[in-house]
Amino acid sequence: MRDEWYFADSSDISDYIISAWIEAEKEYEQLGFDKGRKLNTAVWLIGVALVSITVGALIKAIWGESTV
Repeated sequence: MRDEWYFADSSDISDYIISAWIEAEKEYEQLGFDKGRKLNTAVWLIGVALVSITVGALIKAIWGESTV
C-alpha cells in the first residue's frame, strides 16, 4: 500500500472507493447496453434467416422441377 493511502483519512478513502464504484457501474451499464443491442440484432438476423429458408423451400416446392 502506498503511504498516500496508508495515512489518508477514512472519509477520503471512502470517497475514493465510492467514486470508483460509480465509474465501474457506468462502464458495466454501457457494456450491458451494448451486449443487449448485439443480442437484439442477432435475434432479428436469425428471424430473417428462418423466413428466407421458409420462402426458399416454398418456392422450390411450388415452382420446382416436376418429375412427371
